[in-house]
Amino acid sequence: MPDRYKKAGWRVGKAEAGYGLVTLNHYSIRSSESYLVKRQRGRVNHVDRDQGMAYWFRMNHNAQQDFSIANKLPGARAEYQRLLADSDIAAMHQRCVAAHEARIEDLHGKPEYASLFAEIESKRIRNLSRILHNFGNAIFGEGPDAVPEEFLEMADNLEEPVFAAAP
Repeated sequence: MPDRYKKAGWRVGKAEAGYGLVTLNHYSIRSSESYLVKRQRGRVNHVDRDQGMAYWFRMNHNAQQDFSIANKLPGARAEYQRLLADSDIAAMHQRCVAAHEARIEDLHGKPEYASLFAEIESKRIRNLSRILHNFGNAIFGEGPDAVPEEFLEMADNLEEPVFAAAP
């Protein structure tokens, strides 16, 4: 392992490593409802940081769809079916899915999580998530309330990205 990785960590940029060998897609946010479970579970590496609206705002990049791995879907489905053919694996899978769904239902009943869910499902937050490319780190650090309503109203008409600064 090169010394620079030992000091700076495992992350590398596109200029240092291409996608010719492997592409690993990691999605921080799966769905609004699964996010409630993630928030309750907490952060593994940053236990002192909240996974509230600022995290959702920073990580919910859903402005475009990427179908570049669609050609792998038939193989993935076949492997999924092969695994579920094992009755023990299938039973464990169903228990995990049921536990996840039960946790979501329980969290919907808690005022703090019901409020968070309502906010991340709001029209304003959905609109903001479509224009994240317009923002820089300062805005992400401040959270979605740092974006003025006027910017959101004009965002659909922007031809070039605008990097807004925190107030």
